[in-house]
Amino acid sequence: MAYATLQWIEIEVDDLEVGAEFYEKAVGFATERKFFNDKPMIVLKDKFEHPIGTLVPRESQHLGGITIFFKVPFDISQFLVKVEQYGGSVIEPKKLIKNRTEDGKSVIPKNLIDHNIGYYAVCKDPFGNRFALYSNS
Repeated sequence: MAYATLQWIEIEVDDLEVGAEFYEKAVGFATERKFFNDKPMIVLKDKFEHPIGTLVPRESQHLGGITIFFKVPFDISQFLVKVEQYGGSVIEPKKLIKNRTEDGKSVIPKNLIDHNIGYYAVCKDPFGNRFALYSNS
């Protein structure tokens, strides 16, 4: 059996700056402002300055909250079949993580999660909890 590992956390907030101040002062994370997939975000870093997750603007299509990213050992598509087979649903299909440069060009970066090219898909479990799958293929 292939196992997934907890890899990343994404927290939706109504105001990025208020969220950054809260997680810096109340919880003790270092923060850094970035843009990925055309979205502004605040990167949360642990005491060793390693990125562990992001604060992102709340989106109307989501109910808000926290999305946990599980890293899977091979192509996400194989896991998406099982998500639906066992009562879950796919909210956002597999996507390549991209970034946009200041001059508007789309680039495929080495991402913050594991410093490689990566893909993700957003799902719900049978109980309505949102989670994401992440992979390098």
